[in-house]
Amino acid sequence: MLASVLGLDTAAAERALAVARADHGRALREIDVLLKEHPGALVTTPAAYPLALVRLAHALIEAGYQAVAAPACTGCGKITIDLRRKTASGRVCGACAARGGTGTCARCGRAGRIYARRPEGGICSACYDKDELVVTECSGCGRRRRAAARMLDGSARCQFCATRPARTCSACGQQRTVAGSTDAGPVCASCYQAPQRPCGRCGQTRKIARRATATTPDLCYGCYQGAVALCSVCGETRPCQRISSGSPICRSCRTRPPRPCFRCGRARPVQAEWPAGPVCVGCYEHVRRHPGKCAGCGVVRPLIGGDEQGRPVCGPCAGAPGLDYTCRECGKGGEIHSGRRCFGCVLAERARILLAGPGGEVSAQLHPLLEALSTVTNPATVVSWIGTSRSARLLGRLARTGDPITHDLLDDLPQTQALHYVREVLVNSGVLPARNEHLERLAPWLEHLLRDKPAHHARLVRPFTHWFVLRRARRAAGRRAFTRGSADFARARVLAALDLLSWLDRRGQVLRDLTQADLDQWLTDGATTRRAVRYFLQWARGRGLAGDLTVPLPPRQEPARLLAESDHIHQLDRCLTDETMPLDLRVGGALVLLFGMLVSRITRLTKDDVIEDGQATYLAIDGHRLMLPSMLAHLVRQLRDQDEPRWTLGRLGTPVPWLFPGQSPARPAVDILFGVRLHRYGIDAHAGRNTGRLALAAELPTSVLADLTGISISTAERWSQWAKPDWASYVGQRAADDAEDIDSREPAKQTL
Repeated sequence: MLASVLGLDTAAAERALAVARADHGRALREIDVLLKEHPGALVTTPAAYPLALVRLAHALIEAGYQAVAAPACTGCGKITIDLRRKTASGRVCGACAARGGTGTCARCGRAGRIYARRPEGGICSACYDKDELVVTECSGCGRRRRAAARMLDGSARCQFCATRPARTCSACGQQRTVAGSTDAGPVCASCYQAPQRPCGRCGQTRKIARRATATTPDLCYGCYQGAVALCSVCGETRPCQRISSGSPICRSCRTRPPRPCFRCGRARPVQAEWPAGPVCVGCYEHVRRHPGKCAGCGVVRPLIGGDEQGRPVCGPCAGAPGLDYTCRECGKGGEIHSGRRCFGCVLAERARILLAGPGGEVSAQLHPLLEALSTVTNPATVVSWIGTSRSARLLGRLARTGDPITHDLLDDLPQTQALHYVREVLVNSGVLPARNEHLERLAPWLEHLLRDKPAHHARLVRPFTHWFVLRRARRAAGRRAFTRGSADFARARVLAALDLLSWLDRRGQVLRDLTQADLDQWLTDGATTRRAVRYFLQWARGRGLAGDLTVPLPPRQEPARLLAESDHIHQLDRCLTDETMPLDLRVGGALVLLFGMLVSRITRLTKDDVIEDGQATYLAIDGHRLMLPSMLAHLVRQLRDQDEPRWTLGRLGTPVPWLFPGQSPARPAVDILFGVRLHRYGIDAHAGRNTGRLALAAELPTSVLADLTGISISTAERWSQWAKPDWASYVGQRAADDAEDIDSREPAKQTL
């Protein structure tokens, strides 16, 4: 023994033998025989060993001899001192020994673990719980069940009604049921923190749900889904319970008996037993998330009971001190998430862990984001986002690198939805400066698009995109809003160029040899979006790469979709007076119907565009002021002054105060979705816009119409031509009608 353990002397060996109760008798003889046959038994466990070796190994490890290896269970690999059962493969722990006692139940005939012995044979746990020798009437619920505890008067309580003795928790100091013991003393279930270590599947340090075995690693609760079996109810292979009973059942099929909820009165599965009575899942969550002032102690807590006067009171005042639902960190009453802490305290900790750098500290650049995440209005949603979202994992990886996060760094990463969301979070928290995402995403999109294209295509399309498409786009963005539609049109020009080059490759031609007849054939055989290739051909002709080719423009058509005057007035009146419609739709619909504005132009309005001078309310449209009627002005001011967060991460702030914010405050509402929402409420945005523009074009000069609606002068001239009557044709048509009237009266004159 002294030779096998480095640094062990005689006195320490005697102390270890005494602690292991192996310093005399049979245990000492077994240790002596084993060490003579296997001198390194304390370092490398042999196949067969006495129980005294297990106690001795643990005693030496506690004394600080780390070279000693404690024997492990041959079934599950668990290192424990409880290895009393011998099997053919070696010693096993109590749980593996229990699982090994399987057979056929003498009553139900199902194969599984034998729980008890009866004269007719072994019985399973399900039959044991129904055995007349075991079940008795519960003094709490009145049902016949297996007794889990006996009261002072001798009555029995089932496992649902029995309460274990309470002790003083060493963490919170309250009298509660003990869930575990620490060096400081016993702790209750709310304060108990299970040991954490790295999960063998996800690699994160979490609570371990299943310990490692010889073939499987440690699994945390997020990775461990339980044993998989064929559910006896739905027939699907899923993680199931009651597998050993022969009738496995998954979580979806497992039902709890419904009971009337004390709050809503509906018969639902019971989530918890409160002093006021059983509570269903919905009411359980609602009461915890909406604490109130207790009528007994005056503290704001979830009101789960009632006093003698019938007033709602908290758990301690209702005689349940363990159900106070108070955060042990901040002291607030409400919904408790984990570790007896509220969602706000849990979020502050997890946000700091998420944004921590290589040294464990949050960098100065990410401090605004940490503060924003820690002060959201609904911390429960952000806690869920941190634990499950891909964008949160991406944000954590960026923070752990320790490198400064910039737009250029994000542009070099794969352009996924998770990356776009991370960029919006960083912009809205002030970590990154705001930029026009529709414009700036074009260059990374182009590189991703050209990655698998032929080299001779990339040599043409890349300079065309950078020096023609993007240059014009940036120039246009300086004069007016560069919207999603503008970005889609820019992409359409690039895609049309690549489509033409691929078609030429299949024909064995080059761009310089393309004729007008070939171009007309390509345009005819494809969709109308191919007409966007005219910009590429124009650029290529200017550089001598293509001939003089012409792409015909689509014919200009008069507006076909118009509203009747009665429908137009009805829809406008509904926008101004119908309070059942959302406020943003009422304002947007009224601007469309009254001024003929594009939905894409309306959604780009900001709160700063609403101007008041004490006498009237105006909208700033491209440097011009549009005076609003009184009813519409009231709705616009109401929309500007409301503060309704729509984003998952709450009030992170936004550099642009959009009048019509989208799901993310970094961008306005999507014009297409806004039009769909209008249509659901019976507002035809397309026809209403045409009708409003025609009405204005008939009354206003062309320049005023262009400034008012945000369209170009040429477009405004066409609307004026469509709106104003052609008097020459009217006179000609009237002359023809008069001639027909004279001809129709001639027979009558002759008759007279």
